[in-house]
Amino acid sequence: MRLGTSSPLDHHSPEEWAANQIRLGCRAVVFPVQSNEPEQRIIAYKEAADQAGLTIAEVGIWRNALSLDSEERKANRDYCVEQLRMADYLHARCAVNVAGAFGPVWDGGYRENFTLEAWRQTVAMIQEIIDRANVKNTFFTMEPMP
Repeated sequence: MRLGTSSPLDHHSPEEWAANQIRLGCRAVVFPVQSNEPEQRIIAYKEAADQAGLTIAEVGIWRNALSLDSEERKANRDYCVEQLRMADYLHARCAVNVAGAFGPVWDGGYRENFTLEAWRQTVAMIQEIIDRANVKNTFFTMEPMP
């Protein structure tokens, strides 16, 4: 078993980030860089994790891929795809999100979230993201929330 924290901790370089994780006794990490950041930054953090023997356990997404606003929904799904692609490049164990919500708060608990239509839209959204990302090395996972 490898333990980790979701906090990137205060750091000023990829090497310091990795060293801080090791000092805490972590062997697994949440990747602290987003897919829309410069490629060299992504590579530097991947190399720091690799050199420190850290497993990149997770790439976070945390966007409402079921947003009622069509423009926001599209932007969020595009972001999901790019984060999942980055996770695949990193050989992360997973990229994680919540399904989203049918209300104003992205992770809110709404009655509409528990309908058959919500289930169908969630399944279709997950299939779309996985198909578009075309991953080979990682899983797209959903964290249970309201």
